[in-house]
Amino acid sequence: MRKTLTLVGLLLILTGGCMHVAEEDVSEEEVIEEEVVEEEELASNIIDFNNIVVGDTVGGMTVTEIKNHLNEMYETEDNPLSEWNSVISFDGEVELTGEYIYYDADQAFFGDLVCITSLDEESEAKLPLPEGFSRTIYMCFENYEDAKTALGITGEETTGEITFIIDWFQYVGIESSVWNWANLVEVLDYTVGETELADSTIDFDTVAIGDDIGGLMVLAIENPLETRAEEEGAEDVEIPVLASWNAIIDFQGVLTLTGTYELSTYYGDIVCITELDEESLAKLPLPEDFSRTYMCFENVEEAKEMMPDESGEATFTITDYQYVGTETSMTNVATLVEVL
Repeated sequence: MRKTLTLVGLLLILTGGCMHVAEEDVSEEEVIEEEVVEEEELASNIIDFNNIVVGDTVGGMTVTEIKNHLNEMYETEDNPLSEWNSVISFDGEVELTGEYIYYDADQAFFGDLVCITSLDEESEAKLPLPEGFSRTIYMCFENYEDAKTALGITGEETTGEITFIIDWFQYVGIESSVWNWANLVEVLDYTVGETELADSTIDFDTVAIGDDIGGLMVLAIENPLETRAEEEGAEDVEIPVLASWNAIIDFQGVLTLTGTYELSTYYGDIVCITELDEESLAKLPLPEDFSRTYMCFENVEEAKEMMPDESGEATFTITDYQYVGTETSMTNVATLVEVL
């Protein structure tokens, strides 16, 4: 600092206290050029599975490792890299803002983890993701104890908003219930509070893939009558629009529900949920004025072991929920994960 002051003093003496010459040396073009450099755009955050290599910049991070899960598992090179068979690691500090959830230790899939459930638009542009990324969980923190400490989590399920920094991110694309990982460097700001659930009523006029309905997200939509017409090669047939009696909708996510179950002979000796409490109904996507059996479990034998009585009450966790609305006597289905 002392050398700088001395130099400035010398310049003032030599120029008679006038610094206009020094100011004129900086051209307007140089100033504009500096501003352009500062506003340099991020690389695309879309993972190009056909061309990605180590060293690529994707969003605000750099590729450090690429694994082809299927090739490693079967010791072959026959499977091209894709969204569903890849594990890709990235380095680089990025600041993100979104919503988080802490799942208590009893939760089957995400127990005792802090995970990010949404990101704002600016943050998503920094994070490497496949095109059309639609999972309900963006990432969970591998250093979850540090995350719990930073957020003051004591053990109960917690949600809120968060601004944070990560320096490592791993995209995990495997055909099973998995999630991405990240290393949390610092929590810059956070709030604690209930994140309001989306409306659990299915609006068949507007429902679209990616919609949040209740506590789940729409993964796929089928118009059964349209599918039948295509299979039968029917032409010039007016296809009914999507409706509560003409829709099959797959949902992604995990729910914990409380209600009454029974071993149903009507649906073929399987365990079904016949009643749900009010809090559970607010989480489960259903049509307005729904009046059927809520769901039956597709993992039949496992469900019988976890719910062994002919009927009873239980708090339980499900995944892979599917709303089934057809002209035949069918029921919604789900996979029973755990009875709590």
